[in-house]
Amino acid sequence: MKPAESRPCESASQRFNGFCVSSSNCAAVCNTEKFTDGKCKGFPRRSCVYIRNC
Repeated sequence: MKPAESRPCESASQRFNGFCVSSSNCAAVCNTEKFTDGKCKGFPRRSCVYIRNC
């Protein structure tokens, strides 16, 4: 049997304001809300997206 693999889930940030220029800033905001990571996503208005394992 293989161990269960978790896949990453993404959700839009609720607290990040403005344009997402730096994924490290986005990740820092995500970490304050108990998410494992975050990244900038989208064009031309880049938004911060939370990432966690489902």
